[in-house]
Amino acid sequence: MGYKRKLTRITFDCPAEITRGGRVTPGRLVNLSEQGVRVRTTLGVKLEEELGLEFDLEKNHRILSTIQVTFTTTSELGARFVKISPEDQKRLAEFIDDRLISNFGRL
Repeated sequence: MGYKRKLTRITFDCPAEITRGGRVTPGRLVNLSEQGVRVRTTLGVKLEEELGLEFDLEKNHRILSTIQVTFTTTSELGARFVKISPEDQKRLAEFIDDRLISNFGRL
């Protein structure tokens, strides 16, 4: 039986921009999956709040998305993607697969 990619989270440290009501706040991605992210931020958020999130997946590929907060602490938030283009979703899945294969070999 194969692994379930949707449950696989990879460590991914990169700068991010969080947008709320037209205001942009810097953040830092901590980890990433096909369905969501964990972000380090000083922005106070509420559960189920929707925010814009942008980050560079690779040098030439910027991900633009809307996320919904699923958990929060004083310094981090966890969220699921609620809006992401099919192209960005596909590239995200390929990126995670490539990282898993290069780190652990063929699964």
